[in-house]
Amino acid sequence: MSKNIDNKPRASLTASAKKRSSAGKIVVVVLLALVAIASLLMLIVKFQADGLYDTISKGIEFDPDKVAIIENTEKVTSALSKDKYYTQADTNEAYKSDIAIVKDNYIANSTKASEKENIFTYVLYGLDANEGGQADIITLISVNKKENQIHYVSIAPNALVYIPDVANGGVVGPLYHAYDFGGGNLLVKTISQNFGIYIHGYAELNLKGAENIISELGPVKISMSAKEVAEFNKAVESYDNRYDIEVNPIDSATAGEYELDVQQVMAYIRGVNSDRQTAVFTIMKAAAKKAMNEGYGEFKAFVENILGDGVTVAMDRDDYDTLVQSAMFSMRKYLENDIETYIFGAETRESKSLGNVSYSMYDYEDAINSLTKEIY
Repeated sequence: MSKNIDNKPRASLTASAKKRSSAGKIVVVVLLALVAIASLLMLIVKFQADGLYDTISKGIEFDPDKVAIIENTEKVTSALSKDKYYTQADTNEAYKSDIAIVKDNYIANSTKASEKENIFTYVLYGLDANEGGQADIITLISVNKKENQIHYVSIAPNALVYIPDVANGGVVGPLYHAYDFGGGNLLVKTISQNFGIYIHGYAELNLKGAENIISELGPVKISMSAKEVAEFNKAVESYDNRYDIEVNPIDSATAGEYELDVQQVMAYIRGVNSDRQTAVFTIMKAAAKKAMNEGYGEFKAFVENILGDGVTVAMDRDDYDTLVQSAMFSMRKYLENDIETYIFGAETRESKSLGNVSYSMYDYEDAINSLTKEIY
C-alpha cells in the first residue's frame, strides 16, 4: 500500500516482442539516468574508476560507420514486408507526404554534423529486454566542458526519421527501429544524420540493469495533486486489467507526497501525465535524489550492483571521463530543478497514426534549430 508521507500502441517487429515484459520496459525508461549518476560518483570518489570503465565498456566499439546491418537482414526484411510504417507508404497519401518531408530533412542535415570545440554529446538509451529489445527511451546528453554546463534532450522513440544503411540505401521509419536494424551504432548514426549533431558515444541500459537498480533503490517519493491521485488510481485499474499485474492504488483522494513501488511507478507513467516523457523525468529525478542521499557504504554497494551485466558504454575513455566529470558539476542543479530536460520538437510535435500505429512528426527545420541552440 502506498504511504502518504505528508498525511499509445506501437509497432512490434516480432511476435515475441509483443510478449516482452512491459514491467521491464517501463523500469528501463524510469531508471536510465541513474546509470550516469552512479558512474559520476564512482569516478569522483576514485572508487575503481578505471575498472568501472573496463567493466561497462565490454569491448564494444563506437563507430557509426561500422554498422552490423548485414547480421539483421532477416529482421529488416520482415519489418519491411509486415510493418505498417513501410507497407502502407505507397497507398497512404498523408504518410507519403510525411516521408517526403523526412527525406528532405535528412538530405539537409546528413552531412552537417561536425565536432564543436568543448562540446561533447552522447546518446543514452534504455532497452526493453536483457539482450536485444527495442530502444524505449532516447536521451541526448550534451556537455559544454568550457562552461561546465550540461543539457538533457529527450527524443521521442517513435519520431519519424530516415534510417540509413537499410535495404540498399535507407528507409523512413520510427527512430527506435534504427536500433532494431543495426544496434547502438546505427541508432547514433540515425540521430546524427537526421539532426546534424556530432555524437561522441553512447550508453545502453538493459532490463538486468534496471532490475538491479530498483531492487537496491526501493520506492521513490512523488508529489501529486488530488487530480493526479485520481488519475493514478484509474491508471492502476487499467494497468492491472491489461497486464494482469497487481498494483496497489493510493488509499487517499488528497494531494500529497507518496511513496511508489515499481509497479506503481509504471502505472504513474502510463496514466498520470499525458506526456509520458514528462512523467518519466519526474520519476527519474525522484529516484536520483534518493540515490544521492544514500550513505557512502550503502551507495557503494548500490553502484556495484547496478553496473556490470546491465550497463554498456561505447565511447573512448577520454570521452567517458568528460561525460561523468562534467555531469557531476550540474547534477545538484538538475535535481533541484534548475536544469530542465528539453523535449526535442515539443513546440511542433504532432502525433499521427498509420493504421493503429503512432508516430511523431515535426516541423524539422524549426525543431533542429531549437535543438542546436539548446546544446551548442
